[in-house]
Amino acid sequence: MTHQSELDLAYRDELRIWVPALAGFRAENSVCDALAPGSTMAGLKLFAEGNLSKRREKLHAQLESVAEVFEDFEVDVSAYIRDVPSIAYDTTVSDGDRFLTWLERMREPTPRQQDYIACQRARLAVESAARANRRGHRDFQELWTFTRHANVLDSGSDFWVHLNPSRAWSQFKTTALLGDDEAALPADVLFFAAGETIATAVLEPEARMLVEELAANGPVTLEQWAALSRHPNPEELLEVCRDLTRMGVLALGLPVQLTAQAS
Repeated sequence: MTHQSELDLAYRDELRIWVPALAGFRAENSVCDALAPGSTMAGLKLFAEGNLSKRREKLHAQLESVAEVFEDFEVDVSAYIRDVPSIAYDTTVSDGDRFLTWLERMREPTPRQQDYIACQRARLAVESAARANRRGHRDFQELWTFTRHANVLDSGSDFWVHLNPSRAWSQFKTTALLGDDEAALPADVLFFAAGETIATAVLEPEARMLVEELAANGPVTLEQWAALSRHPNPEELLEVCRDLTRMGVLALGLPVQLTAQAS
């Protein structure tokens, strides 16, 4: 083992001790020896209490919709913060997702509550996907904006079809979040980034199949998609493509010979 590797392992072990203490999860005495000269345990305690307060505020802001359908939600948040320590380099998204997993384990959510949890988990997944692939997210949004404003939808079939990379699937078991009491259940719902918001689309099985085809094979030209697709009708495929593009699920690139000029 190299000297650098030994230092990395030592620092990792220190983080395992420091992070819970700084987050207010573990007794501050565990980091007493690591305090900088002039620092006090009282100051460390105030810092830890501030981190706990910020963590609570972020969870409340992020899970506001879930809080609406659970009684004693504040009690649940307090119990979660007490039971589950923060992780080094943690993000609000991952903390929120862990809370939802914890909530499902500690409670017995009703089908309606499960839909609210599923909805929020999908939103967090879209945020996480956009953060993990910032360039892909930005490029798609720019292409989608161009698609809408340049009438590419009506320019024929000589374009590339791109699937929104910031997306997540969910399934609702009730109509609580669908706005349609007669909607077929369970409902497949696609969450995706659309500009500055997260949009949703309830897709029929055929539309979901087409999205999954693009996920496995795209980006492709419409001609290539029609050749590999299980959809039997190219004209209907084009119409579905247009509908999904209007929503923001897809974006259409320029013809192959113009792509390099536009980039």
